[in-house]
Amino acid sequence: MAENLEKIVFDTLQELGEETNNKALLNADKDTSIYGPGRNMDSLTLVRFISEVEEAVYDNMNVEVVIANEKAISMKHSPFRTVATFTDYLKQLIEDSQ
Repeated sequence: MAENLEKIVFDTLQELGEETNNKALLNADKDTSIYGPGRNMDSLTLVRFISEVEEAVYDNMNVEVVIANEKAISMKHSPFRTVATFTDYLKQLIEDSQ
């Protein structure tokens, strides 16, 4: 599951990087900042990223997840900081939903 989630996240970042001409997203790795200090996305791009990941998870894994939920907002450390924190959070959401 983890490899599939990483592929979904990196593919989505690649698409957004191409569309926004954002080299950081095009060359993203696990430590790439998403949102917060050193962020590589504005709020609209973040919303789009979340939406596209939710859709891809459903299309590829047949699992419905809501990423931007109350849990994410109330966490002491945002799951949207880096690719790694986002992927870990997404994995946890999917595990919790099953």
